[in-house]
Amino acid sequence: MRILNISRRLRSFGSLSRLLAISLFAILFTMVAIPSTASAGVVLSVTIAPPALPIYTQPLCPGEGYIWTPGYWSYVDDGGYFWVPGTWVEAPEVGLLWTPGYWGWANGAYLWNAGYWGPQVGFYGGINYGFGYVGVGYAGGYWQGGSFFYNTTVSNVRGAGFRNVYSKTVVAHGSHVSFNGGRGGVIARPTAAQERFAHENHTPATAMQREHETAARGDHNQFASVNHGHPAIAASARPGEFKGAGVAAARGAAAHHETAKESEAKTRTRTEAKTSAKARSEEKSAARESKSAEAKPAAHTAKPAAKPRTEKAESTSPKESKPAKSTEKAEEKSAAKTQEKSAEAERKSAAKAQQKSAEAEQKSQARAQQKSAEAEQKSQARAQQKSAEAEQKSQAKAQQKSAEAEQKSQAKAQQKSAEAEQKSQARAQQKSAEAEQKSQAKAQAKAQQKSAEAEQKSQAKAQQKSAEAEQKSQAKAQQKSAQAEEKSEAKAEQKSQTEAKAEKPTAMHQSRPATTHQSKPPAEHESAPHAEAKPPKG
Repeated sequence: MRILNISRRLRSFGSLSRLLAISLFAILFTMVAIPSTASAGVVLSVTIAPPALPIYTQPLCPGEGYIWTPGYWSYVDDGGYFWVPGTWVEAPEVGLLWTPGYWGWANGAYLWNAGYWGPQVGFYGGINYGFGYVGVGYAGGYWQGGSFFYNTTVSNVRGAGFRNVYSKTVVAHGSHVSFNGGRGGVIARPTAAQERFAHENHTPATAMQREHETAARGDHNQFASVNHGHPAIAASARPGEFKGAGVAAARGAAAHHETAKESEAKTRTRTEAKTSAKARSEEKSAARESKSAEAKPAAHTAKPAAKPRTEKAESTSPKESKPAKSTEKAEEKSAAKTQEKSAEAERKSAAKAQQKSAEAEQKSQARAQQKSAEAEQKSQARAQQKSAEAEQKSQAKAQQKSAEAEQKSQAKAQQKSAEAEQKSQARAQQKSAEAEQKSQAKAQAKAQQKSAEAEQKSQAKAQQKSAEAEQKSQAKAQQKSAQAEEKSEAKAEQKSQTEAKAEKPTAMHQSRPATTHQSKPPAEHESAPHAEAKPPKG
């Protein structure tokens, strides 16, 4: 951000310095103009390293659903770095997590990669922002079933009536460096999964977060040039609230804290030292020439002071004055030649020194790059190993939780099934009992009906048999009576006939009417009942 100042300073040197300045200007302009690989999130490009992260206490979470967004150093041209306090923010949607922004060294400048909301936490430079943001992922909590669960080890939610809490130890490195890469920066690179996630769609910072940063920029005391890395408002309970009990001040910071002006001065010094070594050597040479030039007038001014002695010598020995003048001219010529040779030798020496310095610097940079690459590879391998181990542990825990949840779900399902089965059996038994009662009642009714019908039939048959028996008895009685009557009549008739024979004359005179009266009716009376009253056999 100070390219024009560097160019103006280098103009005071020679033509070679001008060429170097123009080249440097073009290179820096290109680096600033061309975005990095994370250009989608880069919004600032600065040549000054940000200060170290301050140490502060996290305010109490204002309520459930709030997620901690750590503080960070932002930058403006007219004031330099200023601290944006960490604060609790409501997620724009359920299930979203915050990936903090970070400063990253790339192409000779510190580039700001803006934070964003997403379903998982992405790469944020390996910066240890604290409170769960240990450089990789977020250990302060997680979403489950539409609710956010807080880790009380790193989240200040105790005593606030939070229901969804748990406790898990979090291990973090003690560095408070606020930028990734470059000299003194954190060495970390995104994993393949983080690279893929970086290219997915994300939700930018909310309006409350943007207003929070604007409010911090409007507070003069938040600038590093004023607070020297110890902001009075390091964190707040809610966005934009910079007063009250929810405000936390910085308790300390890393051992090295530079103001913006000091850091800028050091950065300029390093840049100028690398790009204008030859210009400085030429400046030294020019300074020596100017001193030599100043020495000549001093010699000429010294001559008048020697004249009285020369004049006195001329009065005593006038022949010695001419050789003195020729000697002075020869000394002047010799001094000029010596100065020219010295300047040429110095120029050659400076050129050789510059060449050796450039070669040494190239070798040093190559070695540093090689060491940095090796260290980066080792760091990546370690980070991948740790990430794999953490992922395995996380998967194991997730599987265990899933198994426990499944067991609980199965137990509940079995309990519900048993209860439902018991209810079903009870209902079935009740229905069976009711059906059996109804069936028994119907069977009893049918049995009673059949019994009544059988009894009626039996009674009818008995009555019929009794009637038939009575009829038979009556018929037999009638038959017997008729037979007895017939026998009686026959006996009476025999008696009558016997008497008639005895009294034949009298009987002859008296029997005609009686015979006619007694013979026919009995025959008609006795014959018919015997034919009708004869009972069947059996």
